[in-house]
Amino acid sequence: MSELPQQNQNQQQDPVQSGEQYSFYWNYNTQLAHDRAQKEKGSKRGVVIYASVMTAVFAVCFIMLACVILWHQSGGVVSAGSAPAVYVSEAVSPSTVLISASTGLEGSYGTGFFFQTNGYIATNYHVVKNATNISVHLYDGTVKDAELVGYVEIDDIAVLKIEGRNYPAVAFGDSDALTEGEVAIAIGNPGGDDGEWSTTQGIISKCHRVVTVEESKYVADLNMIQMDTPVNPGNSGGPLCNANGEVIGIITRKMTDFEGIGYAIPINKARNTIDAIMEGREDSFTSTVSKVRPKLGILVTDVRKGTQFQVGGRYYTAMQDGVAVSEVYVDSYAHNVILPGDVICGFNGKTVTDKKMLQEYLHDVRLGDTISLKVYRDAELLELKLYLGN
Repeated sequence: MSELPQQNQNQQQDPVQSGEQYSFYWNYNTQLAHDRAQKEKGSKRGVVIYASVMTAVFAVCFIMLACVILWHQSGGVVSAGSAPAVYVSEAVSPSTVLISASTGLEGSYGTGFFFQTNGYIATNYHVVKNATNISVHLYDGTVKDAELVGYVEIDDIAVLKIEGRNYPAVAFGDSDALTEGEVAIAIGNPGGDDGEWSTTQGIISKCHRVVTVEESKYVADLNMIQMDTPVNPGNSGGPLCNANGEVIGIITRKMTDFEGIGYAIPINKARNTIDAIMEGREDSFTSTVSKVRPKLGILVTDVRKGTQFQVGGRYYTAMQDGVAVSEVYVDSYAHNVILPGDVICGFNGKTVTDKKMLQEYLHDVRLGDTISLKVYRDAELLELKLYLGN
């Protein structure tokens, strides 16, 4: 084999010379350096490829592990992003009932749910109020007569009982752990049997919404869950559920003048009332659903000592800080006891300086109590007794 001529190391070569033939010279040391460089380059590329592959493998394993952990934490339930209404509808509908109540010639529909397997059902009191006959339609088509066990009207909660055992009771969630924006799913019977066992989905709009209900003799502040889940007459008394199929509230009402505003009683507070009904303590327990204050039947404004105010064309001077009575309603508790122009400055031995304070004191008394009021009538300080009859 012939050898290629060796290149003079001190001679500079122009590899391209016009019109002349040329040769490429090979140098052993140069070849070794080139081979080492290529080997190192290949080694670095292999390390990069290996690192990339291993990183991808670890990332996939981490994602799979996280999914498994979340799955177990949720009890194996499909998450809100994976159509939770499908799961909730299948899981909760068999525990939900259609309630038919009649009062003579009139009838009404509502919803309820089993909270015990031996036939105890929770619902709204207004669904069965004054009913002479109550029927419960089960998910399997069975119809049974129901007995009203008890109720707390101001909380709008009632308990029914049907004969039998092994009914599918709901699972309770934790309404104190709710957050705005999470899924809220209703199961119920809007319109009665025409819309039986309907499922609707929305979100929790507000976890703690105070809804004020005013009756003839009292005012009640109800602690509610506000949701935009579509509900209608017939949904009353039905379960409001989270994405896990747990009951977080009892649907009770909706705003008729606005779209997308409905209310449910938080289940943690409702259970306090249900327990009282089951134990026969309806008349003595302290409700956590509602905060009730009797209505005295007066219209008042805040006044300060020494200031003048006008009632019915007459001027009065406030002898002390308090609330000035501008009107007394007929057939109210205050009628013929408190007079327009009176300044209320004391309630059951406590000082009253404004109407907000008076309202707070009224929360501490019950219908049927007798209260004591200190009242300035012109310049005379009086102590009045007021009976808050039922």
